[in-house]
Amino acid sequence: MPFIVRFRLSLMMFLEFFVWGSWYVTMGTFLGSNLKAQDQDIS
Repeated sequence: MPFIVRFRLSLMMFLEFFVWGSWYVTMGTFLGSNLKAQDQDIS
């Protein structure tokens, strides 16, 4: 596989998991403060 293709795929994988990770951190805070969810509901 050419280097540029491998690099682009690696970058896309990093960005995908970075976005998911940042989304999950803020979702727990949102559920707890705005929707009054309990700890067992969030996890």
